[in-house]
Amino acid sequence: MSVYDNVNCEELNYFAEQAGLGGESPADFLQFEKYLKINNSILEVGCGTGRIGKHLISVYKYIGIEQHQPYLIFFKNYLANNGIKNVEDMVIYSAFENYQGNNFDVIIFPWTVIGEFSKEAQLTTIKRAKDMLKTNGLILIDNPAKGTVYNEEDDYEPCKFYYDDWKNRLSKIFSTTEQILYTTPVGRVRELVILNK
Repeated sequence: MSVYDNVNCEELNYFAEQAGLGGESPADFLQFEKYLKINNSILEVGCGTGRIGKHLISVYKYIGIEQHQPYLIFFKNYLANNGIKNVEDMVIYSAFENYQGNNFDVIIFPWTVIGEFSKEAQLTTIKRAKDMLKTNGLILIDNPAKGTVYNEEDDYEPCKFYYDDWKNRLSKIFSTTEQILYTTPVGRVRELVILNK
């Protein structure tokens, strides 16, 4: 059972706002956007209520996967209400480990999605994501930076992922690795990890 089973769509969006990741131009989306090119094929793992996906779906070849059905319904309703039709192949109910797609330019793990995996599963997940990339594809992983608030729920303890802890292992798997620190509009410092196949 995940903490998200007890977090409704409005609460999830509220938590995003509290972290400075909500609104019309979420801070993490603005960071991701720097690494995207027109016509990129993008997989967003843990697309939730569409906080990031709604900005990507009409510009890129976008697929969002999510394993919490209420969030997917919320996202699909948002898209339908904004004139985006036939999204069944773009917004998919699936856990990452069960998803069979591949050949992506970019795979995005937003917010703290990578923290939903155990420490052992994080590396397996990242390696699997690498196998799903095109040549020179990128994995973008967004998380709170070390020493900052990691979550809004007292009972939620994700398996924290920090670039500094993984840098040596990741540099043996990817051609280049990089960490960017940025600050959200509410003053939260976050890290974006960029992994180039």
